[in-house]
Amino acid sequence: MVASSHYQNASEVLREGLRLVQAREAERAARLTALREAVAVGIADIKAGRYTTFEFMGALDRHLASIADRVIGVSKTKCRRGRKLRFMSPLEARPAYAMRKAA
Repeated sequence: MVASSHYQNASEVLREGLRLVQAREAERAARLTALREAVAVGIADIKAGRYTTFEFMGALDRHLASIADRVIGVSKTKCRRGRKLRFMSPLEARPAYAMRKAA
């Protein structure tokens, strides 16, 4: 990297590497904190009875599609740039081998 003149010397390369490692660690810590907060909110909601049960997958699909439509304006039937978008349930998104195991 020094030879390609991106950096003046090896010390600059090491400093940049250290900055990248520190940034990655900070991002990982922030993601972990956000995940822990989301889990705490979810657990509190369940304990308070703020959840919905679904008898079949189609009902869950419709519910999630309605949330997506409200939040980001995308539903199963809306198109963007000529391409039809379709909501996939978590079970549909799983790899085929996982679907065979579950069936």
